[in-house]
Amino acid sequence: MKHFLLVRHGLIDYNTQALNEDGRDFALTLTKLVKLYPIECIITDEEERCVDTIKPLSTSLKIDPILLSKMDFSNAVDVLNRAPSATTSIICYRIESVNPLLEVLKLPIFTPETRDSAYEFIWSIHLGGNGGVAEHKQIPTGFRKPQ
Repeated sequence: MKHFLLVRHGLIDYNTQALNEDGRDFALTLTKLVKLYPIECIITDEEERCVDTIKPLSTSLKIDPILLSKMDFSNAVDVLNRAPSATTSIICYRIESVNPLLEVLKLPIFTPETRDSAYEFIWSIHLGGNGGVAEHKQIPTGFRKPQ
């Protein structure tokens, strides 16, 4: 059974689209949040905010991330299935790229009303033998978007 963690990029400065101070703190905290998971594969949206969010974890684990474009992102599960040694993987996303993946997995997509809540948790998802979701839960991050 494959296991992966879905994590939204850290909070950003909306003028520059780069991680703000809270976003950089989240990137550093992410390594601690997922330390109990034997991560063997890192996949991230190619957007700078996603790459910067995953960089401390990637550096700590000495794993080069697989970069995906928004167009390719819905194939992230296929990428995981082609990485036979990776039993636990982490995927860093932006809302615009993750909804197609959530649809494939038959999980609720983010809407304008729910998108900001994505900062508050990491999805932990176990895939069954048929590639469908066997189990999923939310791991609190301790972060939330300021109102």
